[in-house]
Amino acid sequence: ERPPVAWTFAGVDVNVETRWRSAIRVGYLGDVDSRILITETSFALQEAAHLVAGYVYVAPAGANSAATSLLRGGATWLPLRGRVAIDNRFLVERRSNRSASAAVRGRDRLRLSWLLPSPLRVGAYGSAEAIAVVGDGLFEKRFQAGVVTTVRRVSVEVYWVQRRIHARPVFNGLGLTAFYRIGA
Repeated sequence: ERPPVAWTFAGVDVNVETRWRSAIRVGYLGDVDSRILITETSFALQEAAHLVAGYVYVAPAGANSAATSLLRGGATWLPLRGRVAIDNRFLVERRSNRSASAAVRGRDRLRLSWLLPSPLRVGAYGSAEAIAVVGDGLFEKRFQAGVVTTVRRVSVEVYWVQRRIHARPVFNGLGLTAFYRIGA
């Protein structure tokens, strides 16, 4: 295992009407020494089912490494909503960069969250995610646990993340994400 490093993100969430939501996040991934841009739009088909489409761009700080692009689409299913919530998110991604051929992969994340009974609007969550490359099988497992708080339109998450990538050392990291909400 390598020593823990940081993931940091900042962004904006835009809610249009009650069914559309878009998010933009920029950040830094300490385990791969890279800047990252994440864009995503979701459409609520109904309260428990959302379609998701997005784009991710990862730019390594080192000049000898190739940037990676991910074009993604999928769905989120929320079978339990309220103070305790469960969501299952499945995405199909097309990963490409200059140093390797394009690959298609699937991601499935199961997340449990709990809004604590407090006037401070603090929640706790945990998730497990598997990422598999078509034709190669399971490539990465990711576990995350954290807390989130919201003050007016600003939300802040602090979390621990562990990545287990095939044939690489285990990565443990600490993360910080802050974002501002616009709209409903």
